[in-house]
Amino acid sequence: DAGEKIEFGQGDFVTFPKGLACVWEIKEPVKKHYNFK
Repeated sequence: DAGEKIEFGQGDFVTFPKGLACVWEIKEPVKKHYNFK
């Protein structure tokens, strides 16, 4: 199951549900910030 393709870019704020399984296709360097609660 390929699932749904979602794109986001510079300045976007995204959250992911607990337990999410996904595959990333990174096309250019990105800065990531994490907050695990």
